[in-house]
Amino acid sequence: MSDMLTKTAEVLESDTIYRTALASNINAFHQAVRSERTLARLEERLADLEAKADAMAKRMEELEKENQELKRRLEPPRQNQAVGEAG
Repeated sequence: MSDMLTKTAEVLESDTIYRTALASNINAFHQAVRSERTLARLEERLADLEAKADAMAKRMEELEKENQELKRRLEPPRQNQAVGEAG
């Protein structure tokens, strides 16, 4: 690694077109590495959020069922009426 840094410094200190080309490449590669890190972090966060959303959806289903059951229990008992009777 040290050797690569020495060579890079030598090219960047030169007054040649290679300096500009290398500087452009370094900047492009640096941005690509940072973008990949950011993407990896975002993918992790997305996976976490998806897991949380799935858990929340499951919990919501459970609560809706529980709510329906509680509503059913609170309803007044229905009067049994024979078919054809006026109500």
